[in-house]
This record gives sequence, structure tokens and C-alpha cells, in this order.
Amino acid sequence: MMPRLFLAEDDSSIRQMVAFFVTKMCRCEVVGQAGDGEEALRECERLRPGVIVADLRLPRLNGVELLREVRRRQLGASVMFYTGAMHEACVREAMEAEPEGFIFKSDDLASLRQAVEAVCAGASFWSAQAAETRKKVNGAKQSLSQLTAAELEVLRLVMQGRCSKEIAVTLHKAIDTVKHQRQSIMGKLGVHSAMALAEAARAAGIAG
Repeated sequence: MMPRLFLAEDDSSIRQMVAFFVTKMCRCEVVGQAGDGEEALRECERLRPGVIVADLRLPRLNGVELLREVRRRQLGASVMFYTGAMHEACVREAMEAEPEGFIFKSDDLASLRQAVEAVCAGASFWSAQAAETRKKVNGAKQSLSQLTAAELEVLRLVMQGRCSKEIAVTLHKAIDTVKHQRQSIMGKLGVHSAMALAEAARAAGIAG
């Protein structure tokens, strides 16, 4: 019996392309499709596919919410994200949800085939681009764990665009103390500019 696959994608042309491609190129059966997350969840409860290929930016219930509901309801399906979403916060949240597969729509079709075949076989697959993004996110989080509570507080204010003087007033600290903490933060994160500091903080999940 071939693996049973369900597609959750709001763009009908992409959904049809993926359905055609995996049917022709992968050893699996597409048993259902949906254009939004709520419909996908209902259909997956009814059809019980083995694998769900989902976009992240689905209406009504996004890809991460769909994955969480699939697991909460113990539907037994593996979830693979196939997405064009590139916003850091969106991608980071999706990766933290630990899907069985993750590829971007900008990846080639060979990656899509590899991902579908791997996840259908009970393995996991992350494209090179997705794996590199995950490495960047995990590295930023590990670096952030070196910061003290006081330094994290300063970093959050830096991400809000506050200068050292404003941070000192807000935290009731001497400006020299704040400047020292900013230098310590940059040293621990291995960055040498405000722009690089902001990028590292965003990758680790700290927003302004």
C-alpha cells in the first residue's frame, strides 16, 4: 500500500502542481487537498493520511497551528512544511515546532521529491537552505544563553531602538554601566556592529 499524502496550500495552482509532481515522481497517493488550515484539519481527521504537506501561511489555521493540532489530536500524521515564507519570526516558529520535513518553495523540485520520499518512509528531511536557516537560529539561541538577565534586559531595549542614555534612564543605571553591558553583549554574541547585533537578536527570537 502506497503512503497516503494530504496537501494543505491556499494557492490552488501550487497545490495542483505539487499534487501532479508527487503523484508522478514519488511513490505515494494524494488522498486529499485543502486551501485553508481548518478544512485541512477536518479532512485529515476524516482521511487519516500518513503525511501532510503544508504551507506556513494558511488562512484560518496556519501551518504551525495545524501541526500542533495534528499532534494534540494524535492523528498520527507526519507534517512537512513546503513554504515560501521567509520572515524570520515565522520561519523560526515553524522550525521550533519540529516538523518532520522543511523545504522552501525556492528549493528545486529534486529537494521536494527527496523530502516527500523521506518523510513518507518515516524519516525526516530538511533542504540545505532550511538546514542552514535552522543552524543560524540555533546558533543565535546558544549565544544568547550566555547573556545575563541584566544584559538581556539591555538587549531588548536596544532592539526597541533605545540609545545608551535612554536605556540608562529606563533601567536607573549609570550610562557607563549600560555602555559596558552593550560591549559585553556584543562580545558574547561575536558581533561588531549594531546591525549585526540586531540580526543576531532577531534570529534568536528577540524583537524590538
